[in-house]
Amino acid sequence: MTSHCSATIKRPCGTGRAITQRLALLRLTMHEQAAQVSCTATGVPWLGFDAFPEHRRIEARKVRYATQGLAERYDAYLAGAMSFAAFDACVKGWVNHARYADSWGLRGHMLVNARLKPGDAPRRSTDR
Repeated sequence: MTSHCSATIKRPCGTGRAITQRLALLRLTMHEQAAQVSCTATGVPWLGFDAFPEHRRIEARKVRYATQGLAERYDAYLAGAMSFAAFDACVKGWVNHARYADSWGLRGHMLVNARLKPGDAPRRSTDR
């Protein structure tokens, strides 16, 4: 895939002024030192996703944090320190976040280690 971006592309004169004037009509201001124009082909970071024109991808650091967090919660559930309802809510919350990206393969890959097998459920104490 060819990228249409180039580091040598410059804004035409007056573009920044036109944007500032348009924002002023909407009673908004732009932080000119922090604002930057970038190519959408490289992805725009937004709410934990990299948004591209054709698709969205979950940021790599979010995947790492989610993988670690789900593994810790799975271990806590197996140790009996967390209820199944709490563990299930964590998994469903992450799946709900991930569904906004093109992530079918990623979800399957991450959840394969958290798949409950017979005998995985923590033993309940019969002492009362």
